[in-house]
Amino acid sequence: MNSFSTRRCLLLGTTHLLAIAAGVVLFRSIPGFPPKVQAPPAPAVSGLPKEAADPPSGERRPESPPAASVCEAAWRTLAWQGLPLAERRRAGALILRDWIQADWRAALDAVMKENSSDSIYLGEFLDQFVRDPIAPWEIIEKKTYGARTDSLKIYWREALLRVSPNNPARQKILTSLPEPARRAFVSAR
Repeated sequence: MNSFSTRRCLLLGTTHLLAIAAGVVLFRSIPGFPPKVQAPPAPAVSGLPKEAADPPSGERRPESPPAASVCEAAWRTLAWQGLPLAERRRAGALILRDWIQADWRAALDAVMKENSSDSIYLGEFLDQFVRDPIAPWEIIEKKTYGARTDSLKIYWREALLRVSPNNPARQKILTSLPEPARRAFVSAR
């Protein structure tokens, strides 16, 4: 590959990533989108008035994840960007991380209904599956995604292995398994 082709590829990749970033920024800047929820005033911290508990001027509070609809729009836009596979996967993983926080079921639905190469994104759901192993188990039992449910089951099983053996959700799932499957799961640990 000559120097011109390398520069062209880098320029193309950079412009596509900038376009995706601009789209996310644009959606975040729409007035009234996502709708703001008025939270009740926080109680004073350790006897200090509320103003004293706020961060000093210039410090930023961590941003909340974008709304699920913003993530969905970014995901759909990403599919049509024509990015090289490695860049698409990096950008897709970033979008999914926010989307999983906002609405993990919609994010999972998008990943599972895409082409089969998108199941590489299922690893992004591990933390969510560890926090709540029962909801994905219900999806697996119903075989919601047909044959693709097996790829989901692989990642869910890995997450379940990370859940504490004393966790009631894990115990409930294990007791619902047939005896041979339960023995196979326990011995795999």
